Amino acid sequence: MAWIEYDTQFVHRRYNKLAPIYVAFEYLFLLPPGIRGRTVKALDLKNGDRVLEVGCGTGRNFSHLVKAVENSGQVYGVDLSEGMLEQAKALTVRHEWQNVKLLHEDAAEYTLIYASVLSEKRRVLRLFLN
Repeated sequence: MAWIEYDTQFVHRRYNKLAPIYVAFEYLFLLPPGIRGRTVKALDLKNGDRVLEVGCGTGRNFSHLVKAVENSGQVYGVDLSEGMLEQAKALTVRHEWQNVKLLHEDAAEYTLIYASVLSEKRRVLRLFLN
């Protein structure tokens, strides 16, 4: 499968415009009822886990992700579109989710800083303890 080139600014503008009505696409494309919950369940997330949703959009999966990781876990949402993130932020505020962090990034360019920092901390700790 070949990588398809895309114009980041085009994608950015498109999703900013669609953000306020994006939920309608779920019905327009006949997304099967319960698909989000079943998908998150398949991830087998546990209390305290951290999960990253790349291209989180308006945050439609957050309720399932937050429920899966519970209060001691963390949900990270990454999206290119400020419009989508505004919708996701409003959802997060409305539900008072304290464990959701939104990141405005291009997923194609995003580096998992948290994962590398944690990995390095574990490596240093092992060196220190040995």
